[in-house]
Amino acid sequence: EIEANEDTFSIMITSDSDFVLKFLFSIDIVVQRFFQHLLSHNIGVQAMNIFSDLTDMFEGIKKYRYDGPTIPVNLICLVRPDSQPSQPKHSSSSSASGTPKKRKIKNEHRDARWALRTDESFDTFFANRANVPSILQTPICMKYHIMGNCFSNCPRKSTHIPLSGDTASQMANFVNNCRTSSSTSASSAPSGPAASTNA
Repeated sequence: EIEANEDTFSIMITSDSDFVLKFLFSIDIVVQRFFQHLLSHNIGVQAMNIFSDLTDMFEGIKKYRYDGPTIPVNLICLVRPDSQPSQPKHSSSSSASGTPKKRKIKNEHRDARWALRTDESFDTFFANRANVPSILQTPICMKYHIMGNCFSNCPRKSTHIPLSGDTASQMANFVNNCRTSSSTSASSAPSGPAASTNA
């Protein structure tokens, strides 16, 4: 399943730093339930049905719908000793309300297929923003991927990642459709004053 859906797993891992831990923890829970069941029951339909949870989990991942179980704090500390429970941070970079100041983010790996060209206007793509592809139900940030920069407080910052697989193909198609639509509109518009009718 993982090999057959490599692109999907890659996006999930990039989008959620805890995805791998949640994924493995989910498998561990199912396996433990299976063996606990065997302590008092013979192998049968009920025992095998426990593994259907894994099938449901993989189906959810394929559709980018997977939240995973809550990871115990002691497990997080065991896997990542440097991790600490989230605490409110108050630093000089934060405002009085505790909201971090936004920082400008540059896309160092912008793909040439959808990078804004010198003769293009961002409006060409922004006008079609309703059709932009999504990652985990979050529309891709066009400023980051097309213009090449955005801000750290962007509501779509989870999509500030390199695009690959089906997502990259969908983004390329989206950009090509916008460019085709724009060039078609430009060619159909009058290029100058209407020619006068000869007498």
